[in-house]
Amino acid sequence: MITRRLLVIAATARALHVTPPGVRRRTRLAAATVSTTTERTLAVASNRGDLRAAAELCGVAFPPASADEHFRVLSDPACLANVFFDVRGRASVALLREDGLSIGCAQVVPCAVRKEASSSSIGKPVLWVQCLCVTPTSRRTGAARALMAWAEREASSAAQASGVSDAEIWLAVQEANNAARSLYEGLGFTNDEGGLRLGHAVMRKSVPAAAAAVTGDPRGPAASFDLVAAETPSSGPPLDKALQEAAPAGLVGVVALLGASALVAPFCYGGLGEPAPLAMWKSWIGGPFSIISDVALGLVVACGAELARKTLANDDADDDPVAALEQNPSLAGQKAALWRVTGAAT
Repeated sequence: MITRRLLVIAATARALHVTPPGVRRRTRLAAATVSTTTERTLAVASNRGDLRAAAELCGVAFPPASADEHFRVLSDPACLANVFFDVRGRASVALLREDGLSIGCAQVVPCAVRKEASSSSIGKPVLWVQCLCVTPTSRRTGAARALMAWAEREASSAAQASGVSDAEIWLAVQEANNAARSLYEGLGFTNDEGGLRLGHAVMRKSVPAAAAAVTGDPRGPAASFDLVAAETPSSGPPLDKALQEAAPAGLVGVVALLGASALVAPFCYGGLGEPAPLAMWKSWIGGPFSIISDVALGLVVACGAELARKTLANDDADDDPVAALEQNPSLAGQKAALWRVTGAAT
């Protein structure tokens, strides 16, 4: 009797084109599965809009620094102080998107290691990963690993372009950030032998050179970082740069000399109206010399004073890393003003 009733119900359902409850439930589940399928794309930031999107992510992930401050760091890593490295080239920024929405970013900076990061690798050219962050809803979904894989490809390409067998990636993570440290350890990063540095664990990893470029794989400026050239110590600044640095000091010396001459003009030698410094200079050297001699003297004195000032400033900054951090933001403020005026992004 029960079997006969079930057969009648099934025949009636087929006649009325009614979907049985079990089938309807499976259809709904399949539709939900399709609706949650997402598409992720990773691209190198190429304009101000990309950098601004990455800066907004960093502003949320790394307070109290604002998005504007992170924008300056992403656009020009040398704009704000980093006690662990000195910038040596143009940085790359990657932006990870999911269905068109930005969910993560990372920056790779060509640099030289400072003694605050490692006493055994001072001046070593490496690629430094910073500003790596992922939105809270996208964590533990492989987003951070995808960004780190891109960073390793940047380093691998740099090694290939430099003709060396491998390149090193470095990063610094806060001591209390156990989740990030576990992630990097799982990716093969090891702690530097120096241990904790200023409350951070400095970690490093060697990446072999790429066998060949991957078609369509995004590459940034850091991928062309010349590791060999960066390792060669420089013999000093080029002549044109040295003259540019000395010119302001020389101008100050000339202005000071002329101003002093105007102040003491009433007390000039012999009452002939000749500026006192010029008359004194002539009396010292014992011969008739033109104003060029006075200008040369002013340049020598001003350049010497400027050199002494820079030497003392560099020594103080190197001895105290905290002072270095406090000193560089003043330069960052000057650059920030230029950013607001020019509105340019590198």
